[in-house]
Amino acid sequence: MGLQPKIQRTNKGFLLKSCQRCNSSFSEEGFAPTKSLFYPDGVIPVCNDCVDRLIETRTEGGDWKMVDKLC
Repeated sequence: MGLQPKIQRTNKGFLLKSCQRCNSSFSEEGFAPTKSLFYPDGVIPVCNDCVDRLIETRTEGGDWKMVDKLC
């Protein structure tokens, strides 16, 4: 039984959030979830649509190197 981090999330369950890349507003389902302490609301700041476009436009047919860079 090791130590478990106690991550406190704030603003969980927001109604709308703006994407930092395209400035469109989405509900929580429009963003990928994360457990990172850098994002206390539990989601990344870039919407799923922008993430899809980044992977597709920067790489032909999708490239895992771009996915690694995003992560």
